[in-house]
Amino acid sequence: MEEQKENKRGMRAIFQKNRKAIMVAIMAIAAIIIFYAGANFLKGAEMFGGNRKLYAIFDDAAGLPQGTPVMYNGFKIGKVMTVSLTSDSPARVCAAIAINEDMDIPKDSHFELSTKDMLGGLVIHLRLGEAKQLAKNKDTLQSFLIPAFTDGLGDVMVQLSSIMSSVDSIALELKGIVSSKEGSSSLKIIFENLENSTTELNQLMSQNRAKFGHIVDNLNQLTTTLNEETPQLQSIIDNFDQISDDIAKADLAKVILEANQTIEQLSLIVEKIQKGEGDIGKLVNNEELYNNLALTTENLNKLLIDIKENPDRYIHVSVFGKKKK
Repeated sequence: MEEQKENKRGMRAIFQKNRKAIMVAIMAIAAIIIFYAGANFLKGAEMFGGNRKLYAIFDDAAGLPQGTPVMYNGFKIGKVMTVSLTSDSPARVCAAIAINEDMDIPKDSHFELSTKDMLGGLVIHLRLGEAKQLAKNKDTLQSFLIPAFTDGLGDVMVQLSSIMSSVDSIALELKGIVSSKEGSSSLKIIFENLENSTTELNQLMSQNRAKFGHIVDNLNQLTTTLNEETPQLQSIIDNFDQISDDIAKADLAKVILEANQTIEQLSLIVEKIQKGEGDIGKLVNNEELYNNLALTTENLNKLLIDIKENPDRYIHVSVFGKKKK
């Protein structure tokens, strides 16, 4: 017991003697730990490992800072550790991403860089692919920049500014008109006319309420009829479509050309008839020839009638032969 007490007294004496040195050592160790934790925090990495590092290559980083969150289905799974230019192409940006969650990431997955709010805050979304092969540590995934909603607001704001200037000018002109006596009188007349028109319109509606109701009923009936006849109307439309298709398929130019040629030939024939050329032309234009032909036809009809009524005058038939005189 005495020996243990002596050992404790000795250690206490040593601690008292080297107290300052021990405190300095403890503070140095604490500073190293704090520095290490701070550096990892700024890089977006976890303090005690467990990270997988993946790379994303962007043509435009859009001001991507370190520590930008990486989300999957609304859940934070990592951060951006570093952002730097690629060695093979200085125009492209490489972002090193630390994935803290233990999750399977297919090889064909990709990152999407987009804004998360109207203030321009950035976020990277992980979109999982369907490949069976999984991404390994330090693999590079496809990456895309999603245009921000506010990218096109600059032009819109310029147009709005121009519109507001025009509105201000119109407001000033209206103010000048209203403040003048002539303008006040004109506005008063306008409002009085509007009031009178409104009153007359109300009277017209009241007097013809029954007629308007009848018109509405007719419109409802017409709508009902159209709804009932929709299949037939559709059939008619289909028939018109079929006719249009047939006409479109037909060689209309050829048909029209043939029709024109036929009309020209017919016109030529009519012209020759009018000039008295040919038998038909002579018959149409020579009155004497027409009269003779009509008279001959009439006599021929009379002869045929007489032959029919008195065949013995013209036809002699003997069964036993002719008698000798």
